[in-house]
Amino acid sequence: MLPTLSLATRHFQVQGMSKSKSTLMQIARRSNFNFGFGLAAPLFQIQYHTRSLALSTVRPFSTKFEETSIDDDPKFGPGGKCPSKEEARDMPRKFRNCTNASVFDLSVQGIHGARRERLVREIMHVDGVDWMTARKKVDEMNRENDKGAWLAHLPYHVGVSMGFTGAILAVPMVFHKPTVLWFAENIVELSGDEIPDPADLETFWQVGSFSWEWMEPMLGTLSFVLLGLQFMRAQMQHIQMTPYSDFIRKWRANRLVRMYPQYDRYIVMEYSSTDLWYDKR
Repeated sequence: MLPTLSLATRHFQVQGMSKSKSTLMQIARRSNFNFGFGLAAPLFQIQYHTRSLALSTVRPFSTKFEETSIDDDPKFGPGGKCPSKEEARDMPRKFRNCTNASVFDLSVQGIHGARRERLVREIMHVDGVDWMTARKKVDEMNRENDKGAWLAHLPYHVGVSMGFTGAILAVPMVFHKPTVLWFAENIVELSGDEIPDPADLETFWQVGSFSWEWMEPMLGTLSFVLLGLQFMRAQMQHIQMTPYSDFIRKWRANRLVRMYPQYDRYIVMEYSSTDLWYDKR
């Protein structure tokens, strides 16, 4: 069952581009506004179109609206506005300074800081605690969410190690004379008659021409295998088939939900889905 968010009716002032054009709008929201996980749109969108009035700002009555005229500055054009010092002082600097609506709008857009703050306020509501206590609870949930990172990252570490090792070894195995001769005798198992005379292996170009007989099939096949895997992953993403990384994120989010079932499922899942494995803060 989806959670329900009760919203009260609020009054907003709409300030137009023209100084003489100002109107009051009353935006009524339904008291029961249902929302679900993965919502891609903001909480509310205001579209106000008239022939002579363009919507520039929507501000609550509770906030004093003062503008400083900068008509004389050609950079801003006629009727240009800039914020006052009081408005600059009241600007939110942290997610904890934002209103509930702002935190919700940013969280549904995938901003992790907003999702963390949204989870903090959910804990405050459910547990009846203050902000600092709820923030410590989120830190605890973050540590639980990061458990098992080494196992989930193991395929990535293996891939990185194999790619780095292959990139480093490819050059000497093709152009480095001692490495090429050792590989030819011990791995390829060429006889002495099949190995060129030292006079024919004086430059790295000659060494590369000799080693390419067995290196070309190996490097060519490996390159095509990697190309095929990349193409396959791209097609999976086009049809929204979840690759390994998405599977791990969903598994981790569901695990955190099971550990903290008292909190809203979707808020916890959204927080977990954007939480970094290794928190460097």
